[in-house]
Amino acid sequence: MVTSLFILQDKLAHKKMKVDLAIIPSLSLVVIVFAGATYARNTVWQNEFRLWSDVVEKSPFDARGRYNLGNAYNHEGRVDKAVEQYEGALKLKPNLAEARNNLGNAYSKKGWLDKAIEQYEGTLKLKPNLAEARNDLGNAYSKKGWVDKAIEQYDDALKLKPDYAEARNNLGSAFNDKGWLDKAIEQYEDALKVRPDSAIFHYNLGMTFMRSGLKSKAATELKAALKLKPDFTGPGRALEYMSK
Repeated sequence: MVTSLFILQDKLAHKKMKVDLAIIPSLSLVVIVFAGATYARNTVWQNEFRLWSDVVEKSPFDARGRYNLGNAYNHEGRVDKAVEQYEGALKLKPNLAEARNNLGNAYSKKGWLDKAIEQYEGTLKLKPNLAEARNDLGNAYSKKGWVDKAIEQYDDALKLKPDYAEARNNLGSAFNDKGWLDKAIEQYEDALKVRPDSAIFHYNLGMTFMRSGLKSKAATELKAALKLKPDFTGPGRALEYMSK
């Protein structure tokens, strides 16, 4: 808008038309107003927490805004605040599947597994093809010790999204829990084809090789994990144990 006013002034000048000098202070005022608005908006946009706090403050009945503010709180590790926003979003829009799934994740972080499972199951009623919800439900089942049910969910997630590396890694861990080491190794290796930069995947594969008595392969994977994440203490301890 400001640019347009200056262009208009320039055109008028070229046509040798008299421009009222009063337009100059007017333009200056417009510039100041817009600069102030831009600065304020940039301050809000500095991070997602400020952005979505601003959205919710101005539109408290915006379910999507509350969902995103919940995500911002979650990223900051403020789980209780995240729960509050997700629950608020679902009161406004009960069929917001992503908010329901993320509420399940927040409940899981707090150790409320039954409540988390309820939210994941509710999410899947709304979106049965949401692979992330099936993976998250599998994780909750696994934490409850329901390994067979967890495997079913990971399998379903991978049918929906074959390159879902996290679900494949989790399936490997479930197989590990069952003592099916060859099947676990296969899943970890497939997960690493998608995410070769994952220290966790290398570590899980290395520990399974070690459990299988394949020390050389175990060392290779544990060293890879340590190279990717030097502050990861697990691989270092495992390597030290094997060297004894």
